[in-house]
Amino acid sequence: MGLTPKGQDSQENLATTALRLFRQRGFHGVSISDVCQAAGVTKGALYHHFKSKEELYYRAVGLHFNDLAALPAWIERIPENRIEELIRSGFASILESKKAIASRVGSSSDDAILRYYTFLYEATRRFPEFQQRIDAYDAQKQAELARRFRLAQQATLMRADINPEALAMEFEALLQQLTYLSFVNPRLKGNPEILASLQENFLLRVSPA
Repeated sequence: MGLTPKGQDSQENLATTALRLFRQRGFHGVSISDVCQAAGVTKGALYHHFKSKEELYYRAVGLHFNDLAALPAWIERIPENRIEELIRSGFASILESKKAIASRVGSSSDDAILRYYTFLYEATRRFPEFQQRIDAYDAQKQAELARRFRLAQQATLMRADINPEALAMEFEALLQQLTYLSFVNPRLKGNPEILASLQENFLLRVSPA
């Protein structure tokens, strides 16, 4: 027999609470007692929904990766053949991602962000299917970027001597790395002028002569 709507809500609330703690402390830094205290439930209530800490962790991690189905907003909100706007939107997404990550862990300190990235590494090593989901999501983004770069080349809005697939991979990797560095690199922290300069350099590289 399946869960009642109330039971589903309780299970979801437990997984959401656990996810917040796992993001902050990692798998080994969170106990069942920690989750129960944070959720305001007894161990018996938790074990009614999850047989083990591992099962709870799997469900919680699954919630984290649930939003990897669609293209990110910074791509979708830009019309085709608006290549400069697309690139600027990508760079703007760095700060958007930074705010989202800080919100998830409740802090923007170096230690908190390191634990967040450690959580991602730990989760994908423990459950390879989540790494596969990330890889598929990245491939989807890169394919769409490459398609848009190709259209821009055909419209002479971008240099024709650049490989669009390679550029898409480079751009996506650059955004991901800059998001991380914006937390931990002293020069990037609180210095949007550097990101602005990197953005303009990228635009100059791809602009037609």
